[in-house]
Amino acid sequence: MPAHAAEAATRLPAPPDLTLPTPRRGYGGLAASLLVHALVILFAIRSGERLWSRTLVPGDPALPALGGGGGGGGPRVTYITLPPASERVMPRMPVAPPAVPPPRPEPKPVPTPRPPASP
Repeated sequence: MPAHAAEAATRLPAPPDLTLPTPRRGYGGLAASLLVHALVILFAIRSGERLWSRTLVPGDPALPALGGGGGGGGPRVTYITLPPASERVMPRMPVAPPAVPPPRPEPKPVPTPRPPASP
């Protein structure tokens, strides 16, 4: 018995359902999220400049306990001097030996026919 005869007949797949699912709950979560985001944006606009631009004094409790990252001391400029650049040296191109032409083949001597010997 062939292998394909033992298989069961398959049915056609159902066409895809392109409708949106029905909402199961109200819009309370969306409204709460929008309200929280609006409050955060309003807070950032009203007092954000004061929060971001203030300079903390050493020992301020708002500073992290492990200390900050460097800086401070005012508008100083530090220059790092570099060593002088080394003199540029142009790379030398290797000199190729003069070309030697291949030896010419000498033609082989062609034997000349001898006249037949007379008796």
